[in-house]
Amino acid sequence: MRHLQICAAALAALASLSAHATAYRELPTGGVLRAGDFIETGGEYCVVQQADSNLVVYKRPRSNTCTGGTPIWASYSSGATHTVMQADGNLVQYDDAGNAKWASNTGGRAPGNYGFSVHATTGALNITLWDAEHRYGTTFWSTPADPNPTPQPPNPKPPGPTCPNGAPVSIYTVCISPRLQSRMTYKFPACSQRDAQMLALQNGWAWGACNP
Repeated sequence: MRHLQICAAALAALASLSAHATAYRELPTGGVLRAGDFIETGGEYCVVQQADSNLVVYKRPRSNTCTGGTPIWASYSSGATHTVMQADGNLVQYDDAGNAKWASNTGGRAPGNYGFSVHATTGALNITLWDAEHRYGTTFWSTPADPNPTPQPPNPKPPGPTCPNGAPVSIYTVCISPRLQSRMTYKFPACSQRDAQMLALQNGWAWGACNP
């Protein structure tokens, strides 16, 4: 695996841009990442368009910025100033003159509702084609997952009739596989909303019932 080296100047530039950066959960068709803009989905991974041209995935403590941390993937582009999620399914880095500097090479598709994102627990980048309601999607391009992922804590044990403090359990509702056709609404017991939300985050469940 190619060793990633991100220069101190690039990190300093990112830090100076962080106050003006735009954060996305997913970059939609027509969306543009400019220097300092990044994508994160609530986990410890983010992908950022750096001022040095590179598109880089970082593993860092969960935060509202995408600076520092450990780089696990990069586009190794040169001269790019922004990244575009195109309507033909191609993710492309361009310079200010409109010259392509790097691409996912997934173009030539019918115009559609495409989305570029980073997986919250694996760090893999994904390009997905969604339906018009953004409920069902098919991922057709991905980068390798982090080869050294952070071990996830074990799921909380299902509580008995009462919780350790003697209080009764509560029932919480989540949507399993919220963006796939096989999604389902699931109810489960937990001793606190914090425990329930931790279980949902670890399993990629959406909080609340599935949309009809």
